Amino acid sequence: MAETPLDRRAFFRRSARTLLDAVAESVRTACRADRGRTDGPLRRLRPPGAVAEEDFLRRCTACDDCLTACPAACIVRVPPGRPDAGTPVIRPDRRACVLCADFACAAACGAGALQTPTTPAAAGIGTARLEPALCLSWTGATCDTCVAVCPVEPKAVEFDLERHPVVAADRCPGCGLCEERCPALPRAIRIEPPFGRPVA
Repeated sequence: MAETPLDRRAFFRRSARTLLDAVAESVRTACRADRGRTDGPLRRLRPPGAVAEEDFLRRCTACDDCLTACPAACIVRVPPGRPDAGTPVIRPDRRACVLCADFACAAACGAGALQTPTTPAAAGIGTARLEPALCLSWTGATCDTCVAVCPVEPKAVEFDLERHPVVAADRCPGCGLCEERCPALPRAIRIEPPFGRPVA
């Protein structure tokens, strides 16, 4: 019996649907993996100008003044159930600090836990760390996202001679724009807290 065009069309439609379902599941799995990676231990990326962690915890009253003052709404509270619950952190995987001109968060802190940085590069939030094995540019694709969004001059993320992004740690304020915008899954660039700030 001869196959009708309708049967052939139905076959291709089913095949395309199966392929699309497989691709969608692959993307969902990658997104879950990325969420798991960033929602695991909480990095203590304190707002710009935070004093040393021990001193910060003594001074911070968890008043939310810095959260309220932040024009980018990038500051969130450490969730309940942790020793420093209620204190402010930045989650660049969700929303990065924009290094606003007047550092409104630090200016709003009356307790001295945040002190206004003199320059954007002195924000001291953390330092970007790049994983070449996860980076699109390092693995053969064309991507310049982290270099393009880096807000400091000279750039803290720049290209090497082979057009691979590299981090100049001494210039990195830790704002997290590179992490927020990284198109790789899981993200190839992440902000690490300054020495002495916990990840738990």
